[in-house]
Order: sequence, then structure tokens, then C-alpha cells
Amino acid sequence: MTHGNLKSSNVLLGSDFESCLTDYGLNVFLNPDTMDEPSATSFFYRAPECRSFQRPQTQSADVYSFGVLLLELLTGKTPYQDLVQAHGSDIPRWVRSVREEETESGDDPASSGNESSEEKLQALLNIAMACVSVSPENRPTMREVLKMIRDARGETHVSSNNSSDHSPGRWSDTVQSLPRDEHLSI
Repeated sequence: MTHGNLKSSNVLLGSDFESCLTDYGLNVFLNPDTMDEPSATSFFYRAPECRSFQRPQTQSADVYSFGVLLLELLTGKTPYQDLVQAHGSDIPRWVRSVREEETESGDDPASSGNESSEEKLQALLNIAMACVSVSPENRPTMREVLKMIRDARGETHVSSNNSSDHSPGRWSDTVQSLPRDEHLSI
């Protein structure tokens, strides 16, 4: 089953910062006649191949949406923010342009002192960029994304297909321990 409308406003946090998805699978109940134009916020989370609401969402499209959500968390910018729009039509293009500028200028975002945290953030950024690949065939599956995130976090356990990770805060502790400006340094 696909979510079909994964975006930050559909992710709620519990008292221990455990995440909970809302609006799960409800897109199939929408009237197709009302789906001609994407909403202002949903459009920027949708995979390029599904930007027309006439096209059905797929698991690969949900991976793309997750990648956009991850980029939003890492950069502190919404995908529809003016600064992002000024450098491209979506946040993945904006992040690519920032990374290219850093490469051209010789800046190394992983050389700011706190190597462990920076390496984890860089790994998470790489995961997000894999998720937002323009070609659906080049995107990882969500199972692969979960494994990559666990590897980046240094986790060694593998959960069963029916369990979920209820260990909130470990990754967010790393992100929240950095000064706000460092969230923007990609």
C-alpha cells in the first residue's frame, strides 16, 4: 500500500518524539474530479512522474516524498519556500545547486570539527538525495532506506518485518545538538 500524500504536515510526533503518519492511504477515497490541480504544499513533495494528480502514486513515489521530507528536516527549509524556488522549482534541485557551489568553492561540509555528527548528517543527506532521484528506477526501496539510515546511525540490529523502531530521539539528538546554522550547511 502506498501513502500517496507524504509530507511534513502529515507526520505527527508523540510525547517521546515517536513519529506517526496521518492521512495514510486516504488519497484513494478522494474524488478524482477534485484532483486536477495539486495543492500548493503537496505538489512539492510529489515525485516528478506523479505531479499530475491524474497519475497514481506508487511506492517509489512515496520514497521520493520521504526524500523531500528528509531534505526539509536537514535544511530547515520547506520545499515551497521562496529561497528554494529562486534556485529551482523544488528542494532537491536547490540542494543539488548548493552542493555544486560548495564543491566548486572547495568547501568541505564534513570538515567543521564534529566529524561523527557531520558524517552522520552527510550520510543522511546522501540517503535523501538517493530518494529524490528523478528516475523512479534509481530510487531505493523504503526497506533499503531504513537499512541505510540504521547503518548511518551505527545501529547493528535488524528488526523483523512486523516490528517498528520505537527508539525515538537518537538521530534527532544528533541533529538537535548542532547549532541551527549547521542544519543549513549541506
